[in-house]
Amino acid sequence: LMCMHADPRLRAHLLDDQPLDRGITALQFLVNISHFYRAREGLGIWHASSAQVGAGAARFVGWFNLMPLPSRGEDAVELGSRLVPEAWGGALAMEGGELLLDHAVDRLGLTRVWATCDPANRSARACLAALGFSERGEDDYGGRLGLYAAIEADHWRAWRRLSRRERLRAARTRRQRDGQPGDGESCA
Repeated sequence: LMCMHADPRLRAHLLDDQPLDRGITALQFLVNISHFYRAREGLGIWHASSAQVGAGAARFVGWFNLMPLPSRGEDAVELGSRLVPEAWGGALAMEGGELLLDHAVDRLGLTRVWATCDPANRSARACLAALGFSERGEDDYGGRLGLYAAIEADHWRAWRRLSRRERLRAARTRRQRDGQPGDGESCA
């Protein structure tokens, strides 16, 4: 956790750049999140790991999360991820996003899921589009400008029936039509 947050490439894209690269801050974060799990069952942060070919054991490559987003309403929930730069550009962001959208819609019964990212993060915007999110504009996110996107449960249920290739193609076409940055970018 500390090494991931010490990487300036990752931190450049964070909207909530807490100093989790410092031991005491990281420890307090972990203590707080453990209390959160008991208070908000079904929400939280999930460990992302990846096995290196031939290395055997999986290693930490980041996290995926479903967390409250109070700026969008009392019951609003935000999907997010943080991955080490070595995990960028593969399918991990899509896979984690798909799993958490399934969890949010099928198990938690959410009718809408939000996501935010740095407006300049073209890869994150492309990945959100490929997951079926629609951009809803830019607004304050804890003192920084964030891009807000949302997906309705009904849209996710229909969207996930398409193959990943079909979703990527449809998202790329929609983004090109709308003149949005990140055309042709991969999900990282």
